[in-house]
Amino acid sequence: MIDFGMYHTLFPQLVAGPIVRYREVETAIIRRPVAINDVEQGIFRFCIGLAKKIIIADSMGVVADSVFNLGAGQLTMAAAWVGALA
Repeated sequence: MIDFGMYHTLFPQLVAGPIVRYREVETAIIRRPVAINDVEQGIFRFCIGLAKKIIIADSMGVVADSVFNLGAGQLTMAAAWVGALA
């Protein structure tokens, strides 16, 4: 049950998958090696990604939203580039 749940979380949107059926990957999922070092590295990478999302992406989202809410007459080339980069 837990193995199928892990498989299901790989495809959170029904239109995006599943790419392969569970039967095709069941053996690989059940026999996957789990090492404490890999778990530690995964948690570390998750925390780094979450920090990037909170610090960088959320800040840039505010900038992008403010640029995209400008009217056509207010939008300068510099503002458009800032919005596109954000």
